[in-house]
Amino acid sequence: MPTLRRATPTRSIPPRDRSRRPRDRALDLRRCYRMPIMAAIGPVPHGRVELLSANLGPAAAATSMRGPSESFQGWLTDLERRHEERLLQEAQRRFCHSGPHASLNDFKKWLCAASHLADEATVREMRRAQLYTWLLCVRRVGTQKLGGFSVVLPFEVKDCIDSYLGGKYVWGPITAARAKVIAECAQRQLKRSEGLLRQSALAALVARYVHPAVMQAAEAGCVACYTEIPTDDAALQALFEVVASEPQHTKEVGAMLCAHLATDGFQVEPKYHDPEYGLWRGFWVEKCNRLRLVLRW
Repeated sequence: MPTLRRATPTRSIPPRDRSRRPRDRALDLRRCYRMPIMAAIGPVPHGRVELLSANLGPAAAATSMRGPSESFQGWLTDLERRHEERLLQEAQRRFCHSGPHASLNDFKKWLCAASHLADEATVREMRRAQLYTWLLCVRRVGTQKLGGFSVVLPFEVKDCIDSYLGGKYVWGPITAARAKVIAECAQRQLKRSEGLLRQSALAALVARYVHPAVMQAAEAGCVACYTEIPTDDAALQALFEVVASEPQHTKEVGAMLCAHLATDGFQVEPKYHDPEYGLWRGFWVEKCNRLRLVLRW
């Protein structure tokens, strides 16, 4: 009895093309039987694919450097305040010891140069602290990995690091808020000379005219006194220039002196001498040659 054989499915093989080379026919067969080795997992996204960093702003995308922290800003503010206080003390000492007929232009030139030197000293101290902190971190990492080593850097390395760090302002990401903070800092440094001139002039006038009169009257048992300040005094001329540069300028520097002395508890009334009529006015007159301050305590 004849044996029946099960029919096996046959694969569709493309007909052999005698005109093609054996290598080309082998490639055709391989394309027919090859299955894809990779397939998409999950739903295929349609439209534009968003990157994870697509929500970053231009400042964060342009740099990986972080902005200064609040602790660094506080430390830098304290550093600037210390240098400014030293400069103010030196300016007050110079103005008080220079006398009433000193040259105001010479004092302003010195103040401008001293303010610039104070800014440079602040930057040098900040850079020195940054380099010191960086070297300490390098030494700690090297000690952990290599078991301790000593490094002596030449000055060229310091100059290279300074040029890499940039100027005296620490930027980080360039945002509108950071730009406003740096602009306010630059404006404050530009107006520093004017503020120092004001404070130095007030301190010189108080030390030269007010305090001696108060001490003499108080030791005599009085609770009030007055003192007169000539308008050609260099410190008073400095106050005239400061007040004239303000938006709502007025030449009543007596009000400024009253506000300054009121912080010490004095009640002050200014009077302006009118040489044309020989009277003391309660308002400023153009030909005023003396300013009288009546103090009570």
